[in-house]
Amino acid sequence: KEDVRQSDYRAMYSCGLLLLSTALHKQTISPLLIHAAKVVGNKLLLSIPALFNSSSYWKNAISVCYNTATEVCPSLDVNLVLPQQVRGNCSFDFDVVITNNENVNWAMEQARFLNPAYDKNVIYANLDLPNTPSALHLEDDRTLVDEQYTDVCLGGTFDRLHNGHKILLSVGALLARKRLLVGVTTDSMLKNKHLAPLILSIGGRCAGIQSFLSTIGFPVSKLEVAELRDAFGPPAYCPEYRCIVASAESVPVGNTHITR
Repeated sequence: KEDVRQSDYRAMYSCGLLLLSTALHKQTISPLLIHAAKVVGNKLLLSIPALFNSSSYWKNAISVCYNTATEVCPSLDVNLVLPQQVRGNCSFDFDVVITNNENVNWAMEQARFLNPAYDKNVIYANLDLPNTPSALHLEDDRTLVDEQYTDVCLGGTFDRLHNGHKILLSVGALLARKRLLVGVTTDSMLKNKHLAPLILSIGGRCAGIQSFLSTIGFPVSKLEVAELRDAFGPPAYCPEYRCIVASAESVPVGNTHITR
């Protein structure tokens, strides 16, 4: 039997892992995030312990998790770990595991999928979560991420990454089978933008993108970060990009297929 220490969580942890169920809804995630924000002071990883999910499930899960985090714990650095078939067998570092499942051994098993050497604290949240029939559930067909493209691209300024950026980058990472190209606007393109002197340098913005994608488990070998010197970037002349990920506000409806 595992010797798992139950913490009274009076101390703050730098990085935590919050285990979610496959039934996702704002009303069920909100109490867990609020609870986790009292325990974790810096970075929180979210993990959905499921192996077989469709891309539509994951795109919705990404949106629900980050939008809810923006509302209930905006100062916490929240990161939803990608499904295993996308991230592979990379390892993650965290100081504590938080779960609403009273089976602590199950929580340790899930934690060791992400970090085989993990032997630290598990906190049982013991929250009475609402029953939400409309929650997102694991799909019954047990298909793998089914909507993928060889080459996927997206672009933006990415100044001081926020949860909207994380949604965009996560969906791109989810759909890219071989390569994800992230275009970042150059400093010269931003010189006339409001409060331009306060925008991070392109080096700092690129580093933030790489750090986030690494945090959620996207393989660095599949990532390409390029400087955008015009409004179009490589997709304008590289036909291999069959998918452009964008927010609904950034592209005129009907001109481009938008992956939400």
